Amino acid sequence: MASPCGTAIFVSSDWTEMNKVLAAGLIGLVIAAVTGRDAVAQHRYEVLVFSKTEGFRHNSIESGVEAIRALGAGNGFGVYATEDSDYFHTDSLEHYEVIVFLNTTLDVLDSTQEAAMVDYMQSGGGWVGIHAAADTEYDWEWYGGLVGGYFASHPAVQPADIVFTDRLHPSTKDLPLVWNHTDEWYNYEPNPRANVHVLAVIKESSYEGGTMGDDHPISWAHHYDGGRAWYTGLGHTVESYAEPYMRAHLLGGIEWAAGLVEADVTATLASAYDEVLLTTELTDPMEIDITSDGRVFIIEWAGSIKIWEPATGEMRVIGWLPVDKNIEDGLLGLALDPQFDDNQWVYIYYSVISDGPKKINRLSRFVYDGHMLDMDSEIPMLEIPVQRSTCCHSGGSVQFDKDGLLYLSTGDNSGGDRNSLDPDLRRWADQGRTSANTNDLRGKILRIKPEADGTYSIPEGNLFQADSLHRGEIYTMGHRNPFRISIDDSTGWVYWGDVGPGLVDGWDEFNQAQEPGYYGWPLFTGYNDPYPHYHLAEREYVEPNAAAPLNESEYNTGARELHEAIPAWIRYYYGPSEEYPELGAGGLNPMAGPTFHFDEVNAFDTALPPYYNGKVMIYEWMRNWIKIVTIDEDGSVLEIDPFLLGNDYIRPMDIEMGPHGRLYIIEWGDEFWGSNANAQLVRLEYYGAPGPLEKEVPEMPPARSLSLDWPPNGAVFDFDSTYTYRVTVNDQARADEAIVRVYTGFDTSPIPLATYTRPEGEFLITHDYTHNPDLHYADRFAIVEACLDVSCVRAKLHPRLKEAEHATSAEKSARKTYSARPASKHWGRTALTAMPLENGSRLTYTPLNLQGIDRLTFRFRATGTGTILLSAEGSEMVLPSIKISPDTGQAVVPHQADYTAGVPPDFPGMGLLAEGAYDNWREVSVEIPSIPETITLMLTFESAEEDPAAELDWIRFEDAGFIY
Repeated sequence: MASPCGTAIFVSSDWTEMNKVLAAGLIGLVIAAVTGRDAVAQHRYEVLVFSKTEGFRHNSIESGVEAIRALGAGNGFGVYATEDSDYFHTDSLEHYEVIVFLNTTLDVLDSTQEAAMVDYMQSGGGWVGIHAAADTEYDWEWYGGLVGGYFASHPAVQPADIVFTDRLHPSTKDLPLVWNHTDEWYNYEPNPRANVHVLAVIKESSYEGGTMGDDHPISWAHHYDGGRAWYTGLGHTVESYAEPYMRAHLLGGIEWAAGLVEADVTATLASAYDEVLLTTELTDPMEIDITSDGRVFIIEWAGSIKIWEPATGEMRVIGWLPVDKNIEDGLLGLALDPQFDDNQWVYIYYSVISDGPKKINRLSRFVYDGHMLDMDSEIPMLEIPVQRSTCCHSGGSVQFDKDGLLYLSTGDNSGGDRNSLDPDLRRWADQGRTSANTNDLRGKILRIKPEADGTYSIPEGNLFQADSLHRGEIYTMGHRNPFRISIDDSTGWVYWGDVGPGLVDGWDEFNQAQEPGYYGWPLFTGYNDPYPHYHLAEREYVEPNAAAPLNESEYNTGARELHEAIPAWIRYYYGPSEEYPELGAGGLNPMAGPTFHFDEVNAFDTALPPYYNGKVMIYEWMRNWIKIVTIDEDGSVLEIDPFLLGNDYIRPMDIEMGPHGRLYIIEWGDEFWGSNANAQLVRLEYYGAPGPLEKEVPEMPPARSLSLDWPPNGAVFDFDSTYTYRVTVNDQARADEAIVRVYTGFDTSPIPLATYTRPEGEFLITHDYTHNPDLHYADRFAIVEACLDVSCVRAKLHPRLKEAEHATSAEKSARKTYSARPASKHWGRTALTAMPLENGSRLTYTPLNLQGIDRLTFRFRATGTGTILLSAEGSEMVLPSIKISPDTGQAVVPHQADYTAGVPPDFPGMGLLAEGAYDNWREVSVEIPSIPETITLMLTFESAEEDPAAELDWIRFEDAGFIY
């Protein structure tokens, strides 16, 4: 093809060979010599390289042009390079399959030329943007959509780690999973991820000057306005264009943009999926499994077993088990036998009701008869003794691996203060009797082989050979509450989320077991960080040894010597994680989802695409997200990305991959304690087409059968005070059948205080006397719950003094703790935790009802000046702002006593916090108007200071609280 202008610059080659060789482990490209005019006809396509600049000019432009010429010579395309924008008219552009914007800057096209560019893309053209192509045409909205994100800033040239998360696209498939490359790293505004398919990200932890945080795309592709667009942020330096990896990257991008090679660039776009609502006929759904023909078995917490039928779209109840639904017990786990099509066996793990002293959780096998679950067919397979004197942690996930082995997760069945001087209280709180006990099945992931007669055998390769001190069923141990587990069928690796202790020294974890082992609890959390424990006999702090841990519990019935502790795969906490900021902040409840492997034989057209091959899915019940983890061949975490940005998941409870590659998700719904009208089962179907897809909207559910009229949701209370409750039952004939329960505690494990059977009455909110009464939980509150059958309504009540770190959500503020060994929250408030406030910090507290509250008091200390802006989301009432400085409000005398409540006097050194922890605290109060509604209280901090200007310790709600 001859150039349409008089003096075309091009290179041609014998492209039919297109050889690529490996040299010194790097990709090399064969660059063929120019063979003359006759070779022009052998070009597969033509590429226009445009490098006009109206702003900064990169001295690497010429190197970039030469690199693309060399790629053309070696791979059969012609190259024409120009900086003349007059070339942009339809008659010229139509001769090119790809237009490359090579380090263009600012406004390089006029309106006529822009129109020609639009026409070119709408006619199916291809566009490639290199580096400063993102620093171009800021005032042209269409171009902003084409490039995906504009240049915002950059640090100095430096090396950084790039993770190529798409392993199939031609521009990334031949590159290493991680490449340490030197370049100038752009920060982009906006983040392009929501509208493009990201091919590679840069790890901001590997260099200085990144401002995009946890998600920093550096290369992406998408279909745009009829054409194909590909961009890379690489290409600032002269040297980069000589690197074989860079050339392979560019070649793949050019060939995809030219339409010469196919690649999926919609796999990560929410608009390419249809979220099919299967049913809302659910109450507290727990775990699911899917048959080969798409039927979905579902269990509900209170005991119902259901099936969703794809042929009719109907949900049916197929069985019911009476269960002891004590706090976290109930109907917990479900799995279908791998040979279900032939034997119809269903495995269920549940809490058996018992009036006697022996309490058990049981794994049983049942038979499905094609219409109902035959409850009389139950064969108890495995029974685990438990205690129900106190809460918590039941676990209960059931899974099979590819070899037909059954895995069951169990919680540590513990709660309270393991340092209590009361032996009865200490026993139930001591996880040394369960999680670290080699002769106990709690706090474990068990692995067994189900036999045809309903019994089980112990497979080879578990953690122990069975003897008087060891249980052979144990695969992994040292868990607190491994609530959801998943198994990679390719590697056999086991994944789970472990719900942490929620105190100063604890972590929540996502874990990966490549082999059996001890995972630390209760001696360690996180990366084998010692968890505070006091040896009661010697009254001294015991520092455990991760290399040779010992179970010194007085209730240990197993071996004293344990395996070397294995650190967490991923650890995180309430505040933003420095290591994994992409996990966000807030409450914690980690769960593990499937590792995807595309099955070309059995996959439906709407299956999850091959992009996700080998990626691990994790999800957070408290934070309402699902994320995708890219790992290396050793299983190490390389990158954590959002899954289908823009899709909302309301407390995802279980995620399973169906036999044909489609993803099924059950959502618990809004309220923590369940009975949610928006609980649902959905299936994701992939269509690979950009553009919004309509989501089916469920009909409004029927009105609840009862209402909790008093107290209001979010009200304020005082401990050791009496309040009234009032319940209305719509069916007058059943007015006296409602059951009212009162709890106190913390988000993951509230403790029951009392149960009432009248629709009106009084209740007393006391400290939890089955635990250390001075123990400060991670989010201590009270709950009033009214139930009729399985329909329940609840009101969450807040203590008068609300710790700042117990915010529902926190932005630009991560808790700061002052403590000194051996002090910890295990004895009273022996650690002081505050929330640093910088410009843009935001704390929210919800639900909150301030009836009867006319004043808010804040304890803080300031090193600078700023303003706390208060707002009541959900109300029209305007709240005052508070200007703070080191002199604002009233100074308070150091309250060391505030931080040593409940400490035995003969525990030397306890309660001594870090130097400066007691200094310069002040209190300020503001009057607020009467607010009748339940609201979200939002605190936003504004300051001209660069560093945090203040720390907030607590908020106190003043005056009468809600009406008694």
